[in-house]
Amino acid sequence: TVIAEHYVDEPPSLHDYHAVVFKEDNSIDREFEGSQQFLAILNMYYEESYQNARSNTHRSIIRSTILSDVKSHNFSFMKKSSSQRGRFFTVETDYLLSRIEEMFSLEDRSKSSHAYSA
Repeated sequence: TVIAEHYVDEPPSLHDYHAVVFKEDNSIDREFEGSQQFLAILNMYYEESYQNARSNTHRSIIRSTILSDVKSHNFSFMKKSSSQRGRFFTVETDYLLSRIEEMFSLEDRSKSSHAYSA
């Protein structure tokens, strides 16, 4: 499948609290203030509700709620282009939901490995 890339005209500022940037390898770029804010929001949701949600449906609802919440606060989501150096393109909702799911999955594994190492 080919995904249309919609490039942003102006690259995000490192100090923009609303610009969440993903690297070419799909990891979040912590250099950007918005990325740090987004990670803090994810951590809050994980600690307060996600880690205790047992059903896939409940977890899916929480991921969608997070996305709706941050979008309502004017966060923008983009990814660094691997083909056009210095350019950024906007990312779709499905991409964001999969990134949130993966980050939470890594957090789950991290928490469960700590539980067994105690």
